[in-house]
Amino acid sequence: MTDKKCGECSLCCLMTHTPEFRRPVGVWCQHCKQGEGCTIYTVRPESCVNYKCMWLMEDWPEFLRPDKCGVLFDVLRNHKTVVAITARPGAWREEPAYNTILHLLKEDRGVYAVDGEEKNLLVPEGRTPEQVWYDLMKAVKELGLT
Repeated sequence: MTDKKCGECSLCCLMTHTPEFRRPVGVWCQHCKQGEGCTIYTVRPESCVNYKCMWLMEDWPEFLRPDKCGVLFDVLRNHKTVVAITARPGAWREEPAYNTILHLLKEDRGVYAVDGEEKNLLVPEGRTPEQVWYDLMKAVKELGLT
């Protein structure tokens, strides 16, 4: 874990599930001021307090911050699967996000790239699509997202 701060990035307020507000993925949180952050930061719900994207958790450079690279990387509990959610169409196929995905695959992590309605399951060498899908579905179930 690093001591990085979100700064102007608030993509998690759009691209993650907030059960306390019954807000679905893809809808801006009503408490988010884009470019400024959370208007209820000191009393934000537990799911927001506990959420950390991979940029916050890993020793990744500033240019991989989600609002800068256009992709929010979210590692699932099993640490075998990463969900890459695009903030702009095609961003996961562009640098620096694409190179990051290649690196994750070399680390034997499956990547589920979500680009609007388009979804792609990227499988590391030595694993099957079924294995990666199983890991993804198991993690999703554990998170209560099914």
